[in-house]
This record gives sequence, structure tokens and C-alpha cells, in this order.
Amino acid sequence: RLRRELCVWQRLKHKNVLVLHGIALNFGHCPGFVCPWLENGSISKYLRKQSTNLLMTHRLQLLCEIAAGLSYLHASGVVHGDLTGANILVADDGSACLCDFGLSSIATEFQGTSYITSTMGGNVRWLASELLYVAEDGIIPMVNTHSDVYSYGSVTLEILSGQLPFPYLPREAQVIMQLYSGIKCRRPEAPYVTDQLWVFINKCWLDIPAARPAAEEL
Repeated sequence: RLRRELCVWQRLKHKNVLVLHGIALNFGHCPGFVCPWLENGSISKYLRKQSTNLLMTHRLQLLCEIAAGLSYLHASGVVHGDLTGANILVADDGSACLCDFGLSSIATEFQGTSYITSTMGGNVRWLASELLYVAEDGIIPMVNTHSDVYSYGSVTLEILSGQLPFPYLPREAQVIMQLYSGIKCRRPEAPYVTDQLWVFINKCWLDIPAARPAAEEL
């Protein structure tokens, strides 16, 4: 499976998707990915450093670039599966670049379904709430394009506010309980989270996954 996903990743060519140059096999049991080094690091780190100086126009530009990268992935049959601020890099020119496809799936191969790894628990602040529910027959919900869009809404909130989703809940377990109870993140008191953008974020968070906008509509 890893080999198949790496082959797909190598074929992806988009300015807002991290390039995979190759793999290295001399780093223990797991292969190393050879990718460009982006000095600014993740967008979460970038926000912590630049939040007070980051203009609204740049924030919106980042969101447009993330949406463009996500739309390209979905059009290529790829579900990201772990879209968070930590998995979006900022290039030297200030543009956004999606990365970390170790948790992604090939949607066309698996008919729109994927898997949730053990590391997903650390990213529940961006997680689509429906992924927490296990069906009565024991079937585990799978990430898909709709859950990616939910996560995009959470990333939007993070970029506009400069805070992680659910900043008032210090523990991940508290976030899980809120999501499981159907409670969304509160609107932060942040000047860039306008009424219009708050409505947009909540469209990405709609309880019915199919009612959320498609990536190309973001």
C-alpha cells in the first residue's frame, strides 16, 4: 500500500502540494521521504511567529492556496485525510503547500474511503465529527473528501484567528467529548473572523457531510 501511495504522490504536480523527489531506505525500518525544505515550517508555526503582522489579504491568500491544493488532490483521486495546520507548510515566498500524505488514501482505489491511524487522535481539533462514530455493525468510519472539507473549515478558523480550534479546551479528551456531543467550536473574538467567514466555516462543518461544499467550491 505504501508503495502505491508513494507512486501516486510522485505523480502529483501542483504548486500548492509538496513535491516528492524520492525515498531513502537507509534510515531504519521506515523509508525517508525526500522533499524540498521549506524554511518557514508549518502554517501553525508561521502563525505563531507572524500572527500580529499577518494581514488579512495574506491570510485569505493562504486559504485560497490551500483550497487550490486540496481541490487538486481530490480531482486526482486523493483524500488528504489529516488536514491540519501542522500539515500545511509555508514556502519561502509565503505561499501554502500541503504535505504529509502518509495518512492520505487513494480515493479512486478505495471508493472514497480511507483509514484512521493511531496518530489521528492528536489532531482531533480539526477532525470531522462523524469520524468519531462507529456504526452498530462495527464498521469504522473512513476519511473522505467531505471530512477533508470539514478539516479545511477548522484550518480556516486557525488561520483567521491565529489560534487552534477549541482554544478554550486544553485537553484533547475534552475536544472529543464536545465533538461527540455535536458541539462545534465557539466563534472566537478575532477581528478577521467576520460574519461572512464564520458562516462559511460553519458550512464546512455541516453535520451532513454531503451538504458541505466541494473542494473546488471553497
